[in-house]
Parts: sequence; structure tokens; C-alpha cells
Amino acid sequence: FRERDLLAYASLLRQEAPAMKAADPAIAIYATGDWTRPQELAALARLVGKAAWSSVDGISIHSYCGPRSEERRCARIPDRVRAIRSVTGKAKIFDSEWAVGRRLSRGDFGIRNANETIFALQDLAFADMTAAAYWPPVKRVAATALVAADYSQASTTGAAFGWMARFYRGEALETRGDMAAVAAKDGPDVTVFVPSETSGPRTVRIPLANTGLDRVVSAQVLHSPSPDDRRMAPDFGASPLPVLLKRGAGGTAWAQFVVNPATPHRGSSWEIARVTLR
Repeated sequence: FRERDLLAYASLLRQEAPAMKAADPAIAIYATGDWTRPQELAALARLVGKAAWSSVDGISIHSYCGPRSEERRCARIPDRVRAIRSVTGKAKIFDSEWAVGRRLSRGDFGIRNANETIFALQDLAFADMTAAAYWPPVKRVAATALVAADYSQASTTGAAFGWMARFYRGEALETRGDMAAVAAKDGPDVTVFVPSETSGPRTVRIPLANTGLDRVVSAQVLHSPSPDDRRMAPDFGASPLPVLLKRGAGGTAWAQFVVNPATPHRGSSWEIARVTLR
């Protein structure tokens, strides 16, 4: 059925895209396809033909992703998008629906979803998306919404989005280490997010040597009282995060803090730490 649908869609696009451009030259036309199969978009471009394909401005995808599917891992988005750009000749990619998908993730509720959503946002940034619209399956997993249905409160995922909107700005940075992290540089500031998908306390060290960073501008931690209880998924809190600046031999320096301490009002797993350094 995929081959049949591809042929039908190519026929429609071949007729309608040039007609739409003729009616309104300012219109932006995005052809759509499966982000996991760039080869099908290459076939679409061939079937539509060079003349009609020139009326298409970009490609629209729906990148539902998650760690339970090798084919749909969020971390594959940048490479797949680069492949789509290469085979279609279109630089503009609009992710018109994306989310850490139900059934694709073990963390599709509450702070678990917020953890994985932060990683997915970094993957979208590394893919240089033209735009991306969040589209969670809220009818099935209400706690993945940004706010409650009556707008009475933000959800944990909504709180994480708020953090990213305020602090994940400027240039997306690559990160390395034995604990996954997400970071961005905005002028003199570098903000590091550490979503913790482990249980129990863990010390996190951010190396500062040769970075020019020597002070903490702000630091918070997002936590849930019971990250494994779906009934408590909407419950979360944000608290100040104690961060120590330390120096060692040979000019080494680092910022240090602890996640998942299970202290009063703090979580025992799946916390999200946010530290802004200058």
C-alpha cells in the first residue's frame, strides 16, 4: 500500500503544486513523507518530475520518536533530516507534528516524558529544523500536555518547555560524558540541562577548564514526588539547586551538584537539573 499511496500522492502533487503556485506565488508548499524513509522522498521527487518539484518549497514530516524503537530513536532525527535534504534538494524542513511518542518510549508521562522531551528538542535543534510543532497524544496520555485541560496548571512537560524557551537559546552545543546532557550557548552564558534517567543520588561534574566560565548565574532542579506513579504524573516541583565551584591540580575546575538525592521535596529519579554558567 505504501507504493500505491506514493504513486497517488506524486500524481496529486504534480498537478496541484504548480497550480497553487500559479494562483499565489507567495504560498509556501511543503510535500510530506515518512521521516524514517528518506528513500521514499527521493522516489517522490523523481515521480513528481523536475518542473513540478520546483514548485515545492520544503518537506513536512511527523517525527514521533522514542528510545524503544531503533528506527524511530529521537537521536536519529538529525541524520535522517540531512538525508532528506540531500535526496530532495529542499533545505526547508517543517516538523509539523513531533513528540516523544506513546509506545515508543518508556517515559511517556509526567517527568519521564519531560526528560526525554528535552533530548528530543536538542535533536531537532541539531537537525536545523525550519520549524517544529509539538503534537502530543494528550487523549491517551494527558500528562504529556503542556497545561491541564482547563489551563489551571502547567504539566511537568510544560514546565520543561518553559525552561527550554527561556534558557535553551543561541547555539546548541554538543555534549560528552558518562551522563547525557543538553547545552546551549547564549552570548556569555552557557546553560546545561541534565535530565537524570537513573535512580538514586549521583554527582554531576561540568568541567570548566579553558571555557572562560567561572560563576553560576542560576541553577534549579525539576523533580517529581513519585516519578513512577502515573496517578501522580501532574505533581512536580522546581527547587533551587546547590552548585559548588571546585578547583583541582593543574588548573582543573568544575561545577558540581547532585541529582536524585531523595531528600525532602526532591526526587529519587528522573530529576532535571538546569545550571546557567557565565
